[in-house]
Amino acid sequence: LFVCALTIGCGIAVNAPAGFAFAMFNFPGKRILFAVVLITFLVPFEVLAIPLYVLVNLLHMDNSYYALILPAVANGIVIFLFRQFFLDMPRELLEAGRVDGLNWFGVFWYIVMPISTPVMVSAGLVLFLSQWQAFFWPLLVANDQQHQMVQVALSNFRTEYVTRWDDIFAGTVVTTVVPVIIMLLLQ
Repeated sequence: LFVCALTIGCGIAVNAPAGFAFAMFNFPGKRILFAVVLITFLVPFEVLAIPLYVLVNLLHMDNSYYALILPAVANGIVIFLFRQFFLDMPRELLEAGRVDGLNWFGVFWYIVMPISTPVMVSAGLVLFLSQWQAFFWPLLVANDQQHQMVQVALSNFRTEYVTRWDDIFAGTVVTTVVPVIIMLLLQ
């Protein structure tokens, strides 16, 4: 839950301004950069896992929360969600903030973010579910028990000689109930 909460917080802090920039500003290479963002969520994570692991290893971040959280922060789907939400926002509202003396960061922080609750909840759910169900990446970078994610910990209940079915079933119930409760609360 700690890793998921930090991923959600950092993910919204990074992806919301990126979506705002793609929606509101014109800059050179905007279409190409947005196409790259769209392509990132079409590429399976397994393709990126080995180069990303080499980078994490070179930075000596393996077996740390940084290795679990940072690769999941910038998310193409979440940037796309924010961009689409901000494109539907009335330009007059933003221009009124600029006329009243706000810079673009002020417009983003005081006008855009307070009315962006629906997209922040959706983005938070996407980030939470992607981290909660992650298995391959946490298996690669978090070998010690202190940093194990729930899916990797569940896989440890099966050894070469014994399968602890009672613990597997109990863990599976917990890993299923937590997202269901969160989804029901945010309906």
